Amino acid sequence: LLVPGIIVAPYFDREMISYQLAGLVAMAVATMAFSTLEFRKPDLQRLFLFAIAPVISVSVLTIYYLITQDIRFSGGGANEQITGGIGANQVAAALSFGATVAFFYIFLALDAPKVRNLMLGLMFGFTALSILTFSRSGLWNTVGAVAIGLFFLAQDRLRASRVLMMLVQFALVGYFLLFPFLLNLTSGTFLDRFSDFDSTGRDKLVEIDYQLFLDNPLTGVGVGRSPYYHIAYFGYLKNTHTEYFRLLAEHGSLGVAAIGMLALITIRRFLKKQKPFEKSVTTAFTVWMLLYLAHSATRMVAPSFAFALAAAKFLPEEEAEDDSITSSYYHRR
Repeated sequence: LLVPGIIVAPYFDREMISYQLAGLVAMAVATMAFSTLEFRKPDLQRLFLFAIAPVISVSVLTIYYLITQDIRFSGGGANEQITGGIGANQVAAALSFGATVAFFYIFLALDAPKVRNLMLGLMFGFTALSILTFSRSGLWNTVGAVAIGLFFLAQDRLRASRVLMMLVQFALVGYFLLFPFLLNLTSGTFLDRFSDFDSTGRDKLVEIDYQLFLDNPLTGVGVGRSPYYHIAYFGYLKNTHTEYFRLLAEHGSLGVAAIGMLALITIRRFLKKQKPFEKSVTTAFTVWMLLYLAHSATRMVAPSFAFALAAAKFLPEEEAEDDSITSSYYHRR
């Protein structure tokens, strides 16, 4: 494998191959498993709690560093001081996933004010911490998923008024509490960061990977090989951030087929006839996954889980209440 100024002998790199493929394999296996499951309301509540629990741990770690360290906020890039040296992009994504799950839990606890308010607090707490990492991807993932979720929830006549109330509540809390808090804590630098549309090199990665695809349209350059082609520009081995172009560069025509399958599944989910809440969950988690792959490839299992969860069937609330069998976590079709 030749890169200008650098010669890298081709070899079987098991770690790099597993790194690039583990997320996609997890997505495929989990999606097949979840597609056979039906979740009732109590089951979904338990599942969401299990998903939120580890995000709370990440939040505690972030808050610990925020309190104990002299964090210097600047608008130049992601802040790994507040994440304890862990990749800010990954921490922001985990917090974003927790915020999205907490958002949907709110609508599963409309008749339980204390739980509903707790989830509302967690949603805004996760979002605030995500913003403080100065990794923009977390916020945009949350906004995209919540926006599509609210769109379909608003089509439910029974929930429409409550959705409107939640929108007003989101706006008030965000404007009068969250925004002033972040503005004061970061001395306004978070506005500089989130108003900056610099791609931090992702555009160049996309350009290189697309050229690799054009040069090797049939088979690609091989799994785990594209980072070596990034050395010439960045000066070091840099992994791809956009999964769609990694698929093209490394898998060639098979990558095109994989992207086509993702697109087909997404379109089917949007067109599938479902009740508003089920449609909201299905489309929101699918959108969250698609946005994640656009900026962070498959660095975590969260997008695999989100995409798989969207494949499950969610029983209407009224069916869940009438059904006497609610003791198990899930029921196979």
